[in-house]
Amino acid sequence: MDLDVIPSLTDRKVDALLEALRQRYWTSRNVITDWLIRAEHRIVGSSDLLVTGTEYDVGAISRAPQVVLDEDHVYKTLAVEDVLIFKIIVDRFQDKEDVESIPVRRPELDWIYRK
Repeated sequence: MDLDVIPSLTDRKVDALLEALRQRYWTSRNVITDWLIRAEHRIVGSSDLLVTGTEYDVGAISRAPQVVLDEDHVYKTLAVEDVLIFKIIVDRFQDKEDVESIPVRRPELDWIYRK
C-alpha cells in the first residue's frame, strides 16, 4: 500500500518540492519522469507524487474536500471518481489493477460524473 499525492505546483518548481520533502524527512527514491516522483518516509512509508497541472487536475484538487486528522494535518482527498480518472491517465501497473478493483469495492460510484 502506498500514498499517491498530487502537489499543486502552480508557481513552484520540482526542486523546491524535493527540498520541502527533504526538510520533512522524506527521501526521494527517484524522479521517474518530469511528473512522477517516488519518495519514502520512515514512518509514513512510500509515496508517489504526481506533479501535474492540467485544467482537469486543478479542478479535481480544488473541489476535493478537506480531511482534518488533527490541527497539524489537514489534507484534501480526491473524490473516488477523480481517483479513477487519474489512475486511468497515469496508467502505471498498479493503477490498472486499482481501476478494476475500485468499482467492485465501491459500487455506488457516480458513473455519470460531470465535475
